[in-house]
Amino acid sequence: MGDVQLVTATQISKTTLTLGRPSQKNSSIPIEPPAFILPPRNIRIPLGGTARLDGKIRGYPEPRVTWYKNGIPLAGKDRNMVEQSLLGSFSLVIKGVQADDGGKYTCEAVNEGGIRQVTVELTVEVGLKPHNPRAVKPFFETFQTDAPMMPFLAKDLQALLKSLISCFMKREVLDNIKTPVQMLKIDVLDKTLHLPLKEVDLGFATKQALEKASEKLLEKPLPGQQFRRECVAFLSTTAKKLLDKCPLNYAAVRHMACLDPVTMISNERRAISMFEKLLQLLLNAKWNTAEDCDKILSEYKMFLTEMVQHHKEEFQGYRSSSCWLDTFMGRFAGDKAEYAILWKSMKDLFTLSHGQAAVERGYCVNKDMLVTNLKGRTLMSLVAHLMEYCQSPSCSIAKMPGCDMSNTLMMEKKKKKETENDKQREELRSEITKVAAKGQKIITSIEAMQEEADAMAEKAERKQDFTLLTKSNAYRKSVAEKKKEVIGLDAVLSDLKEQQQHCF
Repeated sequence: MGDVQLVTATQISKTTLTLGRPSQKNSSIPIEPPAFILPPRNIRIPLGGTARLDGKIRGYPEPRVTWYKNGIPLAGKDRNMVEQSLLGSFSLVIKGVQADDGGKYTCEAVNEGGIRQVTVELTVEVGLKPHNPRAVKPFFETFQTDAPMMPFLAKDLQALLKSLISCFMKREVLDNIKTPVQMLKIDVLDKTLHLPLKEVDLGFATKQALEKASEKLLEKPLPGQQFRRECVAFLSTTAKKLLDKCPLNYAAVRHMACLDPVTMISNERRAISMFEKLLQLLLNAKWNTAEDCDKILSEYKMFLTEMVQHHKEEFQGYRSSSCWLDTFMGRFAGDKAEYAILWKSMKDLFTLSHGQAAVERGYCVNKDMLVTNLKGRTLMSLVAHLMEYCQSPSCSIAKMPGCDMSNTLMMEKKKKKETENDKQREELRSEITKVAAKGQKIITSIEAMQEEADAMAEKAERKQDFTLLTKSNAYRKSVAEKKKEVIGLDAVLSDLKEQQQHCF
């Protein structure tokens, strides 16, 4: 249900409360200057949509609301519609929004007590986005899984970010990016590193959509330079947030590439360097002792030498989509005594690096995991099972039970909260309707009494009958009291609507 507006249907809605009013000296209601209870807010509307700027004003006498754009009053005609009710609600509605409708709008409220203004901005969105965000979808499809994918994360994430910033960053900046650390040090908000606007890569699909959007405009084409500028702002801000929060900031993620089969074979020295740094992290975390780290590193070097000599093609042709990494490594190290300590360390790292698709997607994609969890298995039972299961030399995380019970409970709690909110919203809608109906009834009564008071005053003047004049003044006094009651209901209605907004 939208905002309830108390609007009198007759033309008398604005005049009956002022005509025939006694002079301010004799009035019992003091002048109240305009005040915005709910000022209109900045909005963003797609091209061709309907813009609605709503607000609420209070004051006595009733403030008159006028809208301006660039100092020119907006009349209620063509695509513009200005609305105002007796209870202070007002709005400006613009249908079929065009590009030149964007800009700043000033709302001015005036009465005998003074003038108040508020300025808001209407932004017209073309509905276009740079093409590169589509490259994110394959990344999600690859990594939103339960498989141990961390060894591949740094390389793929660096490629994704590089693809994103290549749309607006200069070529010499991109050429200097060789490692994830170098990627993190780039200041993507530095405009001196950006390409000229005419060289910004929007992609063919975006350019085509831009041309179609320009054809829809009635008066003038869409400014291409401005759109490119907004694209650069969007891309640079997005890249900045990704760089600040992405996993590349964690040393463990960057160094886990030492367990990527392709990296192990193609750059043996770099793989050993990353493995040493990874072992240092485990040592700092007291996961392993210094003696264990020495043994693990020694076995890792032996393992690399053997793989390069006898299994180079298999490692070079490895694809995570065809075989889980823990299963693949288990074929070469799982059942060999000379790699026993290394394999134990690998299993620990694979266990810590597997994905959590059931949590990330909001529901469980593995039926075996879901059934296990619904039977009541907890995290402790998972740990116990993990300790037993990982004794197998070629264990695969694919068959291990998950722990999605917390997610199930979270969904139940969310559903309960939504039900409570629905109930509260329905109660508020009912209360708003009642208050609005009561206010409308009082307004109708005010109009009738005002008319009766005016008629009695005219009759008393003709007949010189002071009794009729006394009755007329009594009616006017009742009108004044009922106006106070309307103002009180207006405040109640405003509070109810504010509560209703908080429920969404």
